[in-house]
Amino acid sequence: PYEKLVRDIKSNQVVVAFLQSQARQQFTDSTTAEIPQLYHAQLQPSPTNPMDSKFSFLLEDLSPKDGWYQEWLLQDDLHTKAALSTYAQLHAFFWAGSKFYTSNNNENAVQELERSVWPSGSYVQPIMQGGFDVCCNNVASEWLHKRERFQQ
Repeated sequence: PYEKLVRDIKSNQVVVAFLQSQARQQFTDSTTAEIPQLYHAQLQPSPTNPMDSKFSFLLEDLSPKDGWYQEWLLQDDLHTKAALSTYAQLHAFFWAGSKFYTSNNNENAVQELERSVWPSGSYVQPIMQGGFDVCCNNVASEWLHKRERFQQ
């Protein structure tokens, strides 16, 4: 639907804003987690016809020749702990009261992040998907029905 395309356009803009931000650079400099560097982005949103929007990102290659590899699902405790550690580092770095927010010389980076990323946050949140109340009510009623059938 039209609304989803508009959200996707905004989501691409948020991703670019984060990848170009001082916050991203500080995060990768301060932690063991890696976020690819954005070398170039071309954003051509079409407000009148979202289907005509065009986006292109040139990202740093986290390639196997540099020791990187991609996992399909998490196969064992080691990989699970590594993924959770990365998520924990990301959240802790930007948590209210963290060094990112309390450093005296970091006001510009904080303002840049809050202006470009925080108002939108993540578009994977159910609340951002539109029809949230209808969706949740449908899931709740379907679950009751399926649970009853499962118990039989």
